[in-house]
Amino acid sequence: RPGLAAALRTLARSLAGTGDPQEALPPAREAVGLLREEGDAALAELADSLQVLGTYVELNGDAEGAVEAFREAVALHRSLALEAPGAPEAPLLSALDDLARALARTGEHAAAVEEFDETVEEFAAVDPATARRLAVERSAFLLRCPAPLPATGVAELVNWLDEDAERTGGPDTVTVRARQALRGYGDVAAVHTAWEEETFTSVPDWLALAPETLELVGAWMFAPDWPRSRDFWSRNADVLGSVGAASALDELAVLDPRGAQRHALLREAVLAHGVTAAYDPLILREQLAQWLECVDWKESRAYLEEHPRLLTVQPPEDTPLAHVAMLDIGRTEGLDAAYRLVEDRAALQAYVDRALADGDGTALMHGGGIEGQVFGDRLSSLTHAQVALVLAGATEGFEPDDLTGLLHRAPEETRARLVRETVALSVRRPEPHGDMWPRIIRALGGED
Repeated sequence: RPGLAAALRTLARSLAGTGDPQEALPPAREAVGLLREEGDAALAELADSLQVLGTYVELNGDAEGAVEAFREAVALHRSLALEAPGAPEAPLLSALDDLARALARTGEHAAAVEEFDETVEEFAAVDPATARRLAVERSAFLLRCPAPLPATGVAELVNWLDEDAERTGGPDTVTVRARQALRGYGDVAAVHTAWEEETFTSVPDWLALAPETLELVGAWMFAPDWPRSRDFWSRNADVLGSVGAASALDELAVLDPRGAQRHALLREAVLAHGVTAAYDPLILREQLAQWLECVDWKESRAYLEEHPRLLTVQPPEDTPLAHVAMLDIGRTEGLDAAYRLVEDRAALQAYVDRALADGDGTALMHGGGIEGQVFGDRLSSLTHAQVALVLAGATEGFEPDDLTGLLHRAPEETRARLVRETVALSVRRPEPHGDMWPRIIRALGGED
């Protein structure tokens, strides 16, 4: 039955969407009837269905019927919330807002305020956090009422925010809601006057913040990627570089601390060093992450060709070795040479042989990374990595005996090749860590 009721609510919305809310009433009423038969097991769903029904009853001109449905929904949500203190208050707030709006349409503003008052009082001892949010919503509702109630609402919000500023925990989402209500009130001059008269202080930056600035800064924060964020800044530099934008970021930090802090630092960097200097590291880092996620080497090469500046990036330490190799070799020898190594095992072996002949530890590390990551040759990969470290004089932190555990996974010809390579290299380059060569050779099953 709850599933059927949910489907009926969806049907009601779809029918109302055709432009005839009258058609939405039968399925909405049927959903409510089904859930009433379920008793206590479906009270939350029943409350939601009553809100849907009340909405379409109201759209069909039955204001009293809408009030009745919304009032029952509020009673159910209130009962459920009181039984579970700390639960999300959004359902109760939504139902209260619907009821207050419906009562206001019938001219019963005092009755709507009374509903808020009763609900706040019920939660004051049981769930102070919900009571706090409801109190702000009550004051915000007063702003939408006929005079003289809006003046009362403004004064209440001003005093609430003034006291809230002294909270040790700092501003939170309820603070932001109260600020939004004050800023959204049509008579800006009255709000500023009330603030100065009630608090004996000047109007704070957040209160003088234009809603358009807050909206613009929010849109900038949630740009889908850094190139589009940069373009957004370029189109709106005057606003984003203003003092108001800094105030907007302070407020948005309540809702998204990490995002707001990151954009505050970015804003400072842009203002100090310019758009290009501030954005380039972010864009390149994002493009590097996208390049690392390419599904195959063909796509990887196409991405590098499309974003050649990635070849100038110093990748982070946790970047897979094969990708480090692609960047390094692509930068010095070109993309053809780099990507040939991941496509052709013989070409890779020739690259490794050249690195061994030259005693080039960096190239050998690149080759080893590709051997393991691309061709699954873990024994060659680890051996060449250890040899590269010996050539670099960095013999601490690895153990040649680790090679022994990989011998059973490698063909005999691979093991024999690695022994020959290491023996030849030990003869040509016995120093500075010649004692490591015999250990690697023994671990590979060779003779000293």
